[in-house]
Amino acid sequence: VVVWEGVSMYVPEEVVRSTFQTVAEYFGSDSILVADYWKKDAKSIIEQQIDKVMPALMQVFFNEPFLFGCDKERLQQIAIDCGASSFKSLNAGEIASELKIEGYEPFKSSALAILKN
Repeated sequence: VVVWEGVSMYVPEEVVRSTFQTVAEYFGSDSILVADYWKKDAKSIIEQQIDKVMPALMQVFFNEPFLFGCDKERLQQIAIDCGASSFKSLNAGEIASELKIEGYEPFKSSALAILKN
């Protein structure tokens, strides 16, 4: 199991692809990569506006520009293109539900991707 946390949103897509490929090639079959990512699939107008301003806010307040984000379907295709045999994406609410954590209101733009080679 490889945990790649807090990185993908700060690097270009080529680095995300390269990391997925490296894990698949170096660790081989049955390896698992767990990575968080900036999930850009806002449905409501408010969520769409947050997606637009979030990169600028991260740059201004933390000097950390968001360079990569996508919807789970696109990330799944990237993962498969890079050698993953399966892919699962859970948002923070789904993770909290599976872990039976109550009273937690997660940030909707974050998600966890699980790739199996």
